Amino acid sequence: MAKPTQARAREYFNYDPETGVLTFKERPREEFSPPRYSDHLKRIGKPAGCPNQDGYIKVLIDGTYHSAHRVIWLMIHGEWAEYPQYEIDHINGNRDDNRLSNLRKVTKSGNQRNSSRRINNTSGVHGVNWKPQYNSKPGDGRWVARIWNGPRHVYLGSFKTLHEAQIARKAAERVLGYTGTEREPYGIRKHIERMAQETE
Repeated sequence: MAKPTQARAREYFNYDPETGVLTFKERPREEFSPPRYSDHLKRIGKPAGCPNQDGYIKVLIDGTYHSAHRVIWLMIHGEWAEYPQYEIDHINGNRDDNRLSNLRKVTKSGNQRNSSRRINNTSGVHGVNWKPQYNSKPGDGRWVARIWNGPRHVYLGSFKTLHEAQIARKAAERVLGYTGTEREPYGIRKHIERMAQETE
């Protein structure tokens, strides 16, 4: 994927760090065909981009879509955060909140430490799942706790109760500096609405 330059991104957009919104700037007529230039003029000053299915705002620069938060980081700091070495984290977990105070450059591990529970989590505790048959004995299920400490998952143990597994997980989160695991999973409300419609 072609990476935009800071200068090119600034030719496309204005950015308000207080609201996190990118807005279209006027660009030279030579960059457009006549009909498209007319459409471009109507967009000047209006918010740029739209959310993708994962909730991140995407904007178009020279025919290529980019995440708005990465473009913003480039515009302000002059660097393109190279994935997978670095990511731009939304500190409060809100994927379309691109205020400058809500963005930070982190490693993948750092981003993982600020992630909410996954939408397919069934235990209610981040990093804990039920293993119906832990040993060869029937009915000997256990709650298994793990945590990501890049570049690997760390096994925290298996427990007879969810409460014990939760204690182990929360202790590891404190040691490793995890935040945000109490937030509800992204898209959970839409997921619940969809499931309800399917059962009607």
